[in-house]
Amino acid sequence: MSTATDTDLKELKDLILGIDKKLDVHIARTDEQLKALNDKIVQLDKRTEERFVDLKLQMDLRFAQVDKQFEQMDLRFAQVDKQFEQVEKRFEQVDKRFEQVEKRFEQVDKQIEAVNARINTFTIGFLGIVGILVTGLLGIVGKVVFFPNPSSYM
Repeated sequence: MSTATDTDLKELKDLILGIDKKLDVHIARTDEQLKALNDKIVQLDKRTEERFVDLKLQMDLRFAQVDKQFEQMDLRFAQVDKQFEQVEKRFEQVDKRFEQVEKRFEQVDKQIEAVNARINTFTIGFLGIVGILVTGLLGIVGKVVFFPNPSSYM
């Protein structure tokens, strides 16, 4: 078996200390790199959070604009509904006026029929009188022509 001497132990100790220093350096570098990565992750988180906040604000603004447009459309629909109601009222008024005009036409037709009946009655009466007069005149003319008076020749 081999015996370890002080120099061998000292060399081993120096090697272990060297490796320990290198490990400490590597651990320190790794810690720095991890810290840098953590810082970058924190920065990315902050940026992402800021972007989400900005996006949320933009979305809220857009939704507000859309809501305003919907309200404007609702107002326009209300105005259109009012106009339709006004048009319907006007149509109802026009319908009432047409009914009144139809009633007036019916009244005028009745009056014309009444006037026609009166004129017919008057015409029949007048023509009856004229017919009697013409018949009487024809009778007198016929008697004078067909039955002359012999005493008038003498």
